[in-house]
Amino acid sequence: MLPPPQGGRESALRLSLFGYRSSLLYRHLALADLDAIYAYIEPDNPHRAASFVQDIRDRCRPLCVHPQLGRARDDLSSGIRILPMLGRVVVPYRITPTAILVTRVFHWGQDYEAILRRNGDVDDRTPE
Repeated sequence: MLPPPQGGRESALRLSLFGYRSSLLYRHLALADLDAIYAYIEPDNPHRAASFVQDIRDRCRPLCVHPQLGRARDDLSSGIRILPMLGRVVVPYRITPTAILVTRVFHWGQDYEAILRRNGDVDDRTPE
């Protein structure tokens, strides 16, 4: 199982900068994706596994202040935006009136476009 991120296990992050306040929420599928990334790297390098997953989380935080940072991809799923990072990770997310919802975290060779077109980012459970 993925170790807790620095600063606690909470998956909601509240940032306040110049009066702007938004929540960053990870859907259950996104958390499962992060766990899978950790599990893939961990046998070879546990420290790198934890730091890589933490780096992904850290790179999502600016979305709280700049929600339009990712490119709109309505062709994949209505309202979805894509934030590429680290040369091999793609983070789809949605902007809502109260939160940024990270819906998935795709890595390496996953065909995220086909997955999002086929399944959307449907996750019927409430984000953590």
